[in-house]
Amino acid sequence: MKALFKHLIQGFTGKADDLILYYDRRLNKVIIRKNVPVKITQRHHNFGAVTKNLRKLNLSAYYKEDFKVYTDLYCRLRINYDQPVSNWYNLFIKMMYKMSQEMGIDLKTITRNQIETDNLPCRSIKQTVQAGLLPAVRNYERLDNLL
Repeated sequence: MKALFKHLIQGFTGKADDLILYYDRRLNKVIIRKNVPVKITQRHHNFGAVTKNLRKLNLSAYYKEDFKVYTDLYCRLRINYDQPVSNWYNLFIKMMYKMSQEMGIDLKTITRNQIETDNLPCRSIKQTVQAGLLPAVRNYERLDNLL
């Protein structure tokens, strides 16, 4: 639920009863959502194992910067205007899961060496877009820094 205040409350975040309030600077809105208790399932453990393994890839600073630029351009696309992505890591995870689905790769065991020897499309944003894992944005060809 998007909250609209007549006079925007500056910096009001936190919990009230069973609601959570926070300000999203990209949307320039205060968002109120219900605090739903999470039941830990096997999916949560699998996702945790995947993110721990992906952290071991040690992404380069230039690759991360390319992803930040891509994320900004991605959010500016008209089709994504109502559903912006909050940070680059969300798109990175989305791209890795799509690649694992299409190519049958296990993300719990993937290594940097495997990515480089098999020349997987996640090596750069340019290759990722050309492989169809992420949508094309303006000037994506410039985003060619390697993993």
